[in-house]
Amino acid sequence: MAGGPQTATYSFTSQPKPVTGARKKYREPGETDVAMYRDLKETCITWDKRVHRGNTYSMYVQSAIKEALQDASQVPPPKPVRKRKPKEPALFDMPLPERERIPVDLSAHLTAKVEVVEVAAADAQTDEFLPEPPPPQFQPQKTGVDARTQVEDGDLFVFDNEVEPILDVLVSKTLEQSIIEVEEEHELESIATFKAEWYARQAAMMKDWQKQVQEERQRWEEKEAVLKLKRAEKAREAQLLRKIQAMTIAKDHLAGVVPHVVKDLKEVAFPNVTAEAINSIFMPQLFGKVEQEVRKIAGARKLVDGIVAETVRASASAAASAAA
Repeated sequence: MAGGPQTATYSFTSQPKPVTGARKKYREPGETDVAMYRDLKETCITWDKRVHRGNTYSMYVQSAIKEALQDASQVPPPKPVRKRKPKEPALFDMPLPERERIPVDLSAHLTAKVEVVEVAAADAQTDEFLPEPPPPQFQPQKTGVDARTQVEDGDLFVFDNEVEPILDVLVSKTLEQSIIEVEEEHELESIATFKAEWYARQAAMMKDWQKQVQEERQRWEEKEAVLKLKRAEKAREAQLLRKIQAMTIAKDHLAGVVPHVVKDLKEVAFPNVTAEAINSIFMPQLFGKVEQEVRKIAGARKLVDGIVAETVRASASAAASAAA
């Protein structure tokens, strides 16, 4: 728009103007009328009544529930029930003749029929099956030319010489296994003996522990009995001490109660007429006279102070006039 009318795609019919508010934004100094300024509720969105506050998800559900409750609370007016007029039978209403119903037996279709299976006996005379022949042994394919070798006894090895290491191994293994089994039996016996001795030691320890527990329980019961006896003695001593203190306090209190009671009784029942007259008549009059005398003395002192001040002022003014 600033480049000129040649490049602009649109133009204004009038120049833009700022919007002038009907109310002032600021207050002039010395101005008291604030009705013309904007209120916070007019410019703040939180005060706008058109803005919804709260959750908007259940807004329509709540209104529907309220309407349903209102409809349920309102009892609908009863509808007028019209009585139907009884129809008069027509002269030409003739019923049709009833059909003749013939009963049909359906029991054959309701129960399942038992089908009889036909059985016939048949015989056959045959011999027993022959056993199957064993599978042939594997024979490797022949290679080369067959040759025969005659081996006589003692040609390959001497049995007595060759069997000795085998017998040595067999005997050694047998003896080793026997020794292992014997050692295992001895080990099991030692384990059983150790377990028996261990259980015996545990039983002895348990008996000793139970004996110690019983002795400790007996000592605890004796201690509790002694404590109970001492507590009872302490309670009796405390009760006796409280009684003695109560008797001492009562004795001290009663020692001063009787004279005070007699004195109070004398003051109430037999008052002193002279003292009453002095306290009720003489002393108030005396205080009144003293107050009057004190006031007179104060007034005289005030008059004397005024006369002295007037004299001082007159002498001061005379001295000032003489100096002038």
